[in-house]
Amino acid sequence: MASNGAGGLGSGNDCNVAGASNILFSFFTVSPSAGFNTATVGIAAGSTAVVGNSVNLDFQVGGVSGPGSPFNGDILMFYRINGGISGLDLSFQASGPGNITIAEIACTAVLINNAFSGTTLANLLVFSVHGSVATGSQAFAGGLYTGTVHIKKTVQYNNASFSDFVNSHEFTVPEPMTAGLVGVGLLGLGLLRRQLWK
Repeated sequence: MASNGAGGLGSGNDCNVAGASNILFSFFTVSPSAGFNTATVGIAAGSTAVVGNSVNLDFQVGGVSGPGSPFNGDILMFYRINGGISGLDLSFQASGPGNITIAEIACTAVLINNAFSGTTLANLLVFSVHGSVATGSQAFAGGLYTGTVHIKKTVQYNNASFSDFVNSHEFTVPEPMTAGLVGVGLLGLGLLRRQLWK
């Protein structure tokens, strides 16, 4: 998956991750700005993984060019998640004397005029200074959200660079007891319906 200043990843770049409770990532778009004319962002082949209750995506960043490249500029990323997630994690490490900041927003509605119109589920701000390892996480205040989650990431280069970052998307696996209760409830509804038919 890749993009430059002229286009986006588009809806044809959907991906499901095996073992991730049918979570679908789609509508990837990348837009360079503020010093960058082009940028390439992809997901490393074979890097998607389910670890515990997290879907990890290893985003590869490169191909930046423009008056600020390679150390000063912004990259905007957008995508959607369906299937239900409950939080986000970020991890990355910059190189160089400056810093890299990633701001990530998760919202319930699509971006309109560069602003989300729905409810904000998470709002992360993570930065790596002088090559430090940066991590950040935020659980959704309401827990698991099963509707479409709209993600916006702003990657800001300030006299620094990096080549990749890992983004984890938390999901919830139903407890065995919960799944059993749901099954019993469905069985009861089926029996009730059968009795009503008679």
